[in-house]
Amino acid sequence: MLGSGFMTHSFAVFRNPALGAHTAAFGEWASDALARGDVDALADFRAKAPGVDVAHPTSDHHLPLLFTVGPRLNRAAR
Repeated sequence: MLGSGFMTHSFAVFRNPALGAHTAAFGEWASDALARGDVDALADFRAKAPGVDVAHPTSDHHLPLLFTVGPRLNRAAR
């Protein structure tokens, strides 16, 4: 996804491939939230997204997505 900095970033999956289900769940959740335009959910991803502790142990690879989505919403509000 453009602006995502990769949808997930988890070295834990390299050590334990079974954790890949967590990153897959997060990716599906984020794709659905994007499709619905649910920026509130995307912004509150720590509380709302499944698998977030594995998929995004830090926010650095998720925040660029919000910067990318923001201008689209600004245009829609006009």
